[in-house]
Amino acid sequence: MTKRDKRLKKGIDSLDKQISIHEEKRQKAKEKWNIELEGYYEKEIDSLKKYKKRKEKILWKWKEGEKRIGIRISLSLIVQQITQEIKLSY
Repeated sequence: MTKRDKRLKKGIDSLDKQISIHEEKRQKAKEKWNIELEGYYEKEIDSLKKYKKRKEKILWKWKEGEKRIGIRISLSLIVQQITQEIKLSY
């Protein structure tokens, strides 16, 4: 696992914690009938969820890119081996 993977996963975990904290605060505001504060926390939760989705998308693209790079490297190694075998056979 690369440093970037770890950072992105840490960021996603942190956002999960923030979302849960804001949901608890929203629930307390709802119990106290504070509609304005409840609306504020609702907006904050929505923005945190969007940001979390963005981070997850970046992480997914990063992992897919690593896979593609790994495939390219392995294909280039196979091609090199085949060309060496062809040169040896002549």
